[in-house]
Amino acid sequence: MTREPFATTADLQEYWRTLTPDEINRAKILLTLASDRLRMMAQRAGVDLDKKYKLILVVFMLAR
Repeated sequence: MTREPFATTADLQEYWRTLTPDEINRAKILLTLASDRLRMMAQRAGVDLDKKYKLILVVFMLAR
């Protein structure tokens, strides 16, 4: 099962630059791969990154 990446192409464009359509397609793949890699690394350390990520989002939204 593929889980959602921690960042989207919209996030990437907001914090970096506008992407071409080809770059958007490639970024979607790479963001998914990078997120899965982070999950594997966190799992080795006994951390559920998805739970931590959701908590961070809630805190961020409350701080706005």
